[in-house]
Order: sequence, then structure tokens, then C-alpha cells
Amino acid sequence: MARRESLRSRASHSNTPPVFSVTYLGHQGWSVRGRQGHVLLDPLLTDEYSPGFSAEIYPPRRFALGKFPPVDAVVLSHEHADHVNLPSLALLDRCVPIVLPARSARAIRDAIAALGFRVLPSRTGDRFTAGDLEVTLLGGATPGVQLDWEVTNLQIVVADRAHHGSFFTYVDSWPSAETLASIRRDVGRLGVLCHANNVMDWSCHEAGPGRLGAPSESQFAAELLTAEASWWRPGDAPLVTAICGPGLSFRGDDAWMNQILCVDSERVCQALHAVAVDRMFRAPVPGETVELVAGRVRRIAPSAPFVRVLDRSAWPSLTVPRRAWIDEFPPACGERSLDDTAWPVLLAELDRLAAFLYRRELFHAVLALDAATPRKRKPAFALVLRCDRDDLAHVFEYQPEANRFTRARATRPLETYALGLECWAPDLHRVLVGQMLPQRLLGHLRTWSFSPTPLSPLFAVWGFFDALHRPAAASAFYGALVKQLRDRPTVITAGRHARSVRVRRRRAPG
Repeated sequence: MARRESLRSRASHSNTPPVFSVTYLGHQGWSVRGRQGHVLLDPLLTDEYSPGFSAEIYPPRRFALGKFPPVDAVVLSHEHADHVNLPSLALLDRCVPIVLPARSARAIRDAIAALGFRVLPSRTGDRFTAGDLEVTLLGGATPGVQLDWEVTNLQIVVADRAHHGSFFTYVDSWPSAETLASIRRDVGRLGVLCHANNVMDWSCHEAGPGRLGAPSESQFAAELLTAEASWWRPGDAPLVTAICGPGLSFRGDDAWMNQILCVDSERVCQALHAVAVDRMFRAPVPGETVELVAGRVRRIAPSAPFVRVLDRSAWPSLTVPRRAWIDEFPPACGERSLDDTAWPVLLAELDRLAAFLYRRELFHAVLALDAATPRKRKPAFALVLRCDRDDLAHVFEYQPEANRFTRARATRPLETYALGLECWAPDLHRVLVGQMLPQRLLGHLRTWSFSPTPLSPLFAVWGFFDALHRPAAASAFYGALVKQLRDRPTVITAGRHARSVRVRRRRAPG
């Protein structure tokens, strides 16, 4: 009897149609499975959006981690903390290899290795196999100026060798012509394409005549259709196109920042479908799973056994009273005073910031102010550091000709200087020494620009805080996080192909 049941079970299994499935995990995270392989892409498996950031994944979801399929590999597209999430990785068996860009910050790579993982640094054109899945890592076009410039972004194609389905996410930078040609050549018509809805309205952080207005759903939809017009031949558009995001909601005292999440993906899909009526557009919720067989969509399931979205009644509201500009803001770290021993450290870092700015955008903008000082303002950039009280601040004026910041007397710096950035001194100190990630400053600073040429002071200085530029601070932050996570029990097992995953290098030209 047991023998007959075993044979029946085996026969039933062999008659099961091969399935290629793609499950949305939330934010920009995905689970991609074949019959014999399973890879995770940028997984965020805890509620937090980013360590220390006052935000959670949106829409909210629930994982049944005990039902999570064994994982053969994880691909991290780039090093930002909403894609490299150490608390999520700590849930995985350490036999699961972690694939990430070879050009990502060494401090982050070392932190992942310190958790006990095998790290596989990869470059554009590299490939690896996980069971019946073939994963190709491709490159994107260089983006324009933005808050987080993705200098190490890998775009990811996953396909099964039986040609049942495929998936492509270009994450945070547009695909290049070479990437699209590679997809057409090696994959053909895509099963699922992911567009990331990263559209945010940061104008509340900035004062001045050059502020950009909030983009709309129709504008974003038009941008996507314009881009795709050159990507696909007639009839070759992806079977399913997913618009993902916004993947977070701010909470607590920072809940007002939900106003920056200005483009709703469901309405974007409606706008897209109104123009391209023969296309299938989805704004997936966590757990939604697309199953493909023989290059066709077999079904779209609303949830997966291991993850489901909460009922809409449990979703936090993203509708908040709108602030035109941040007039007042508390310190992100909760501390208003800076210890006397911390000031020398902070002042030394201002010298490094001045050196960083040399021949960059802000350097040239300040020099250009000499020719046209707007509204009788001083043609200079001021860094204003609040300390102790809301009405007490230390003003440091940037002098490009001396490559330094100097103390200045200004009781009303916003009305005095043409350019400026204001934040709390304790917040800035914590970021610079690696006790806090720089994105925690958002919502807790403000800037202004009355430059005759468009300039964002926030964007102009943001690269100074990058982990690649500040390896010691990144090592301090992630090293402390590793100590908290190292002994946590794993709950997601490794797949049977995990140990055999090896990255195959792209052949050098010639």
C-alpha cells in the first residue's frame, strides 16, 4: 500500500505542469521560482523600510516564514539600505549565497560576510544558475541628478531554461540599449517586467523660486510609455507589466512625510491601460503571484502561502495635511545638545565637506552668484547647525576660494544667504560618525536656493554621505548592526542548489 501511494505521488508530481512564478514581496523585493530553483531579489522580510528609518513597508503584509520555500540565492541590486537589509538577510540559512555588485561599498560587503554568508561580487554581464533558473546581471543607463545616485545598480533578468517564463527588473536606473538588446536576443518576449515607482516630491525640503512641482500619475505614465516605445517591437511587449511602489509609509512624528509619495501606482496602471488597452498592467500587492507556463500567463494568484497583504482596512493612510515647506522640525536622533568633545569632530568633517565640494555643482553655483546676486542676498552657501534650542544655531559659510567653511554671524541666515542647508548639529554628527544613516535626516532638515540657475543644496551635498565616500562611517554603522544580528536564529532554509551557485564572468572583448 505504501509503495502504491509512493508511486501515485511520484506520478502526480511528474504530471504537474512546469511553472515559472514571480511573487511580489513588497517595495522592490521579489521571489522568483522555477520547478527546481528559487532566487530572492532585494528582499525586505521585516516590517522596517530601512534600519533606523521612521518608515515601514507599504502596503503592510504578513509573512509565514515557516512556509517560505528554500532559497538558492539572493541578488542585491545595489547597496542602499532599502535594498540591502541585514535584518532580512539574517533570517536566511548562511549557506545561501549573496550576489551583489562588485563596485558596491566594501563596508557593506564585509558586513554581509561577517554575518556568515558567502558573498559573490558581480559585474554587468555576469550570470549564474540556480537549479533550472538562469540569472543574468545587466547594466543601466546613468541616471540624472537625484537624491541617491545609483552608481552600482545591477539590473536583473531571471528565466527558466525550459522557456516557461522570465522576469526583468531594472530597479532604480533605466535600462541601456545594450541591456534591452541582450533581453531581446537571449530571452525574447518578457513574461513580467517591473517598473519601479520611485516618484517622490521633495519640494517640501526646499525654499526658493526653482522648486519643482509635484509630478502626476499621468505624467509618470506618459514617461513610461515614451520610454517603452523604443524598447519593444510590435507585439513583443511584456505579458505582464508591474508598477511597484511607493513601497513605504512614514509613521509616528514623521507621518507628515507621506506627502512626498505623490504618485499612486494603481492610478498609473489605469492611465497606462487607457492608452495601451491590449497590455496587462498590474500594481501588485505583497503576495500577488504571476504563474507562467509555456510563455503564457496561467494565472495571477492574489497571495502566496508564505506572504499575503493585510486587508485594506489595516493599511495606514498616505493622505496627510500638506506642508508647503518645513518651517520647524525636531532632531531625528531626539537629542538637541552636542557634547563638547563632539564639536571638534564635527568641525573637522566640515573641512572634509569643503574639500569634497571642490569643482562640484555647489562650488560652481556659488562662484556664479557673484555675477547675479538674487534679491540682495549674500552670494554664498550657509550650513546652519541648530543646537540646544530651536532659535539657536551655528552658521558656517562656505568659501570656495579658500576651500573651507568659516563661522559667520547671521541671526537670520534664511534671509541673508542665497543658498543654504539647515539641520540639527547632533543629527549631522551622528551621521558623520556612523551612528545613523544619512536618509534619517530627511524630514529633519530644510534647504533654500535663490540661485539664478536651478540647484538643490540637498542633492549637491548628498554624495558626501555615501558609503563609498565614507567607508569608516559605513563600517561603524553596519558593524554595530551585525553584532545585534549575528546570533539570531535562521528561519528560512537553503535550497539544494545553494552551495553550487557560482557566478560566470562575462568574456572580455577580444
